[in-house]
Amino acid sequence: MAMQARDSMVRGRSGEDQPTRSRRLEPPAPLVASAVDAADDVIALLVSVAERVAPEFRVSPPRVRVWRRGPYVKGFPAGTSPDQVGAQVRRVVEWFRLHRQDLLYLPDVLDLGEDLHTMLGRMRTRWPVAERARHLPGTPCGTCDLMDMWFTPPNGEGWPITVECHSCGYVAPEQDLVRFARAIEMMNAGSRVG
Repeated sequence: MAMQARDSMVRGRSGEDQPTRSRRLEPPAPLVASAVDAADDVIALLVSVAERVAPEFRVSPPRVRVWRRGPYVKGFPAGTSPDQVGAQVRRVVEWFRLHRQDLLYLPDVLDLGEDLHTMLGRMRTRWPVAERARHLPGTPCGTCDLMDMWFTPPNGEGWPITVECHSCGYVAPEQDLVRFARAIEMMNAGSRVG
Protein backbone atom coordinates (compact mmCIF):
# COMPACT_ATOMS: atom_id res chain seq x y z
CA MET A 1 0.00 0.00 0.00
CA ALA A 2 2.89 2.39 0.68
CA MET A 3 4.10 1.83 -2.88
CA GLN A 4 0.58 2.40 -4.23
CA ALA A 5 0.23 5.64 -2.28
CA ARG A 6 3.69 6.86 -3.21
CA ASP A 7 3.01 5.98 -6.87
CA SER A 8 -0.07 8.22 -6.57
CA MET A 9 2.05 11.13 -5.38
CA VAL A 10 2.04 12.59 -8.87
CA ARG A 11 -1.01 12.72 -11.07
CA GLY A 12 -0.44 10.25 -13.87
CA ARG A 13 1.72 7.16 -13.87
CA SER A 14 5.23 7.25 -12.43
CA GLY A 15 6.58 6.23 -15.82
CA GLU A 16 5.49 9.56 -17.29
CA ASP A 17 8.55 11.42 -16.00
CA GLN A 18 9.82 13.70 -18.73
CA PRO A 19 13.28 15.20 -19.31
CA THR A 20 13.38 18.93 -18.72
CA ARG A 21 15.47 21.37 -20.72
CA SER A 22 18.31 20.68 -18.32
CA ARG A 23 18.04 16.93 -19.23
CA ARG A 24 17.08 15.96 -15.67
CA LEU A 25 14.09 13.71 -15.13
CA GLU A 26 11.41 15.35 -13.04
CA PRO A 27 8.01 13.99 -12.11
CA PRO A 28 4.97 15.64 -13.61
CA ALA A 29 3.19 18.15 -11.38
CA PRO A 30 1.20 18.69 -9.25
CA LEU A 31 2.39 16.70 -6.27
CA VAL A 32 -0.29 14.90 -4.24
CA ALA A 33 1.03 15.59 -0.75
CA SER A 34 -1.50 13.34 1.00
CA ALA A 35 -0.17 10.31 -0.90
CA VAL A 36 3.39 11.14 0.11
CA ASP A 37 2.26 11.55 3.73
CA ALA A 38 0.44 8.21 3.71
CA ALA A 39 3.47 6.34 2.35
CA ASP A 40 5.66 8.09 4.92
CA ASP A 41 3.30 7.05 7.74
CA VAL A 42 3.43 3.39 6.74
CA ILE A 43 7.21 3.19 6.43
CA ALA A 44 7.64 5.19 9.65
CA LEU A 45 5.45 2.75 11.57
CA LEU A 46 7.12 -0.35 10.13
CA VAL A 47 10.72 0.87 10.50
CA SER A 48 10.05 2.17 14.03
CA VAL A 49 8.64 -1.19 15.11
CA ALA A 50 11.48 -3.11 13.45
CA GLU A 51 14.09 -0.91 15.15
CA ARG A 52 12.34 -1.30 18.51
CA VAL A 53 12.07 -5.12 18.38
CA ALA A 54 15.30 -6.02 16.55
CA PRO A 55 17.39 -5.99 19.75
CA GLU A 56 14.91 -8.39 21.38
CA PHE A 57 15.41 -10.77 18.43
CA ARG A 58 19.19 -10.21 18.59
CA VAL A 59 19.25 -9.12 14.93
CA SER A 60 19.84 -5.91 13.04
CA PRO A 61 16.83 -3.92 11.86
CA PRO A 62 16.27 -3.60 8.11
CA ARG A 63 18.69 -1.22 6.40
CA VAL A 64 16.58 1.41 4.68
CA ARG A 65 17.00 5.11 3.94
CA VAL A 66 14.51 7.08 5.99
CA TRP A 67 14.05 10.67 7.04
CA ARG A 68 14.28 11.23 10.80
CA ARG A 69 13.52 14.05 13.14
CA GLY A 70 15.68 13.29 16.12
CA PRO A 71 15.21 9.63 17.01
CA TYR A 72 11.82 9.43 15.27
CA VAL A 73 11.33 7.99 11.79
CA LYS A 74 9.19 10.40 9.77
CA GLY A 75 9.17 8.77 6.34
CA PHE A 76 11.12 8.62 3.12
CA PRO A 77 13.80 11.22 2.33
CA ALA A 78 12.76 14.01 -0.04
CA GLY A 79 13.25 13.08 -3.66
CA THR A 80 12.66 9.37 -3.17
CA SER A 81 11.15 8.00 -6.38
CA PRO A 82 8.28 5.49 -6.43
CA ASP A 83 10.75 2.81 -7.60
CA GLN A 84 13.06 3.53 -4.67
CA VAL A 85 10.06 3.43 -2.32
CA GLY A 86 9.22 0.00 -3.71
CA ALA A 87 12.72 -1.30 -3.04
CA GLN A 88 12.72 0.12 0.51
CA VAL A 89 9.27 -1.28 1.32
CA ARG A 90 10.21 -4.72 -0.05
CA ARG A 91 13.32 -4.72 2.17
CA VAL A 92 11.26 -3.92 5.29
CA VAL A 93 8.52 -6.42 4.42
CA GLU A 94 11.14 -9.13 3.81
CA TRP A 95 12.63 -8.38 7.24
CA PHE A 96 9.21 -8.84 8.85
CA ARG A 97 8.68 -12.09 6.91
CA LEU A 98 12.01 -13.45 8.15
CA HIS A 99 11.09 -12.65 11.75
CA ARG A 100 7.33 -13.33 11.71
CA GLN A 101 7.57 -16.22 14.19
CA ASP A 102 9.40 -13.98 16.70
CA LEU A 103 6.80 -11.24 16.21
CA LEU A 104 4.02 -13.55 17.37
CA TYR A 105 5.46 -13.58 20.88
CA LEU A 106 5.68 -9.82 21.34
CA PRO A 107 3.27 -8.56 24.01
CA ASP A 108 2.05 -5.59 21.93
CA VAL A 109 1.85 -7.32 18.54
CA LEU A 110 -1.95 -6.98 18.53
CA ASP A 111 -1.68 -3.22 18.97
CA LEU A 112 0.75 -3.06 16.07
CA GLY A 113 -1.60 -5.13 13.93
CA GLU A 114 -4.54 -2.88 14.81
CA ASP A 115 -2.57 0.31 14.02
CA LEU A 116 -1.38 -1.09 10.71
CA HIS A 117 -4.85 -2.39 9.82
CA THR A 118 -6.42 1.03 10.51
CA MET A 119 -3.73 2.86 8.53
CA LEU A 120 -3.94 0.52 5.53
CA GLY A 121 -7.75 0.62 5.61
CA ARG A 122 -7.69 4.41 5.28
CA MET A 123 -5.19 4.14 2.43
CA ARG A 124 -7.24 1.51 0.58
CA THR A 125 -10.29 3.75 0.83
CA ARG A 126 -8.38 6.76 -0.46
CA TRP A 127 -6.32 4.97 -3.15
CA PRO A 128 -8.04 1.71 -4.07
CA VAL A 129 -5.91 -0.84 -5.86
CA ALA A 130 -7.64 -2.04 -9.00
CA GLU A 131 -7.58 -5.78 -9.47
CA ARG A 132 -5.36 -6.57 -12.42
CA ALA A 133 -6.04 -8.73 -15.41
CA ARG A 134 -5.10 -12.36 -14.82
CA HIS A 135 -3.95 -14.96 -17.29
CA LEU A 136 -6.20 -18.01 -17.68
CA PRO A 137 -3.70 -20.86 -18.08
CA GLY A 138 -4.86 -23.82 -20.13
CA THR A 139 -7.59 -21.79 -21.82
CA PRO A 140 -7.21 -21.53 -25.60
CA CYS A 141 -8.46 -18.57 -27.60
CA GLY A 142 -11.60 -19.25 -29.63
CA THR A 143 -10.03 -17.63 -32.69
CA CYS A 144 -6.26 -18.22 -32.77
CA ASP A 145 -6.07 -21.25 -30.39
CA LEU A 146 -3.17 -19.69 -28.47
CA MET A 147 -3.15 -19.98 -24.68
CA ASP A 148 -3.25 -16.21 -24.20
CA MET A 149 -6.70 -15.62 -22.69
CA TRP A 150 -6.90 -13.03 -19.92
CA PHE A 151 -9.64 -12.26 -17.38
CA THR A 152 -10.18 -8.58 -16.52
CA PRO A 153 -12.43 -7.99 -13.50
CA PRO A 154 -15.04 -5.23 -13.57
CA ASN A 155 -13.80 -1.70 -12.83
CA GLY A 156 -16.80 -1.02 -10.66
CA GLU A 157 -20.32 -2.08 -9.86
CA GLY A 158 -22.34 -2.63 -13.01
CA TRP A 159 -19.29 -2.97 -15.24
CA PRO A 160 -18.88 -6.20 -17.20
CA ILE A 161 -16.03 -8.63 -16.83
CA THR A 162 -14.06 -9.25 -19.97
CA VAL A 163 -12.15 -12.26 -21.19
CA GLU A 164 -9.92 -11.53 -24.14
CA CYS A 165 -6.99 -12.91 -26.06
CA HIS A 166 -3.89 -10.71 -25.81
CA SER A 167 -2.49 -12.26 -29.00
CA CYS A 168 -5.28 -11.65 -31.52
CA GLY A 169 -7.66 -9.33 -29.64
CA TYR A 170 -10.60 -11.78 -29.58
CA VAL A 171 -13.13 -10.84 -26.87
CA ALA A 172 -15.22 -13.72 -25.57
CA PRO A 173 -18.96 -13.26 -26.02
CA GLU A 174 -21.16 -13.16 -22.95
CA GLN A 175 -22.48 -16.71 -23.49
CA ASP A 176 -18.89 -18.08 -23.19
CA LEU A 177 -18.23 -16.37 -19.85
CA VAL A 178 -19.70 -19.32 -17.90
CA ARG A 179 -16.93 -21.56 -19.25
CA PHE A 180 -14.32 -18.97 -18.30
CA ALA A 181 -15.91 -18.46 -14.87
CA ARG A 182 -15.10 -22.11 -14.06
CA ALA A 183 -11.45 -21.56 -15.02
CA ILE A 184 -11.34 -18.43 -12.87
CA GLU A 185 -12.90 -20.28 -9.89
CA MET A 186 -10.35 -23.09 -10.22
CA MET A 187 -7.54 -20.53 -10.43
CA ASN A 188 -8.83 -18.69 -7.33
CA ALA A 189 -9.20 -21.95 -5.40
CA GLY A 190 -5.61 -22.87 -6.29
CA SER A 191 -4.27 -19.51 -5.10
CA ARG A 192 -6.08 -19.86 -1.76
CA VAL A 193 -4.61 -23.32 -1.15
CA GLY A 194 -0.97 -22.27 -1.74
